[in-house]
Amino acid sequence: PWIFTEVVAAAEGRQPVGPHATALVDALTVFRNALRETLPDHAFIGRYRGIACHFVKGMRGSAAARSAIGAVKTVEEIGAIFADFVLGEVKIPLRRVAVG
Repeated sequence: PWIFTEVVAAAEGRQPVGPHATALVDALTVFRNALRETLPDHAFIGRYRGIACHFVKGMRGSAAARSAIGAVKTVEEIGAIFADFVLGEVKIPLRRVAVG
């Protein structure tokens, strides 16, 4: 959703700046709500997990965040791990959930 801001910045000769951490958390919340309205339950959590993983891709320590997001079972846990990671409240390596 922030691509338009980046395009305008590039067109004006400025260095595009990625979204602020709170914008990422807000955007994931918007996607969660939209997915909840449009997808059946069995497809919802997988798609939500995929979007959360996509949003953190390329960030420092994102492999650990993606692993933790992939290991949890609930929407609330996905959102909490995502928010903690993006807002910098969790130090790397992220070990929120025991896998196994």
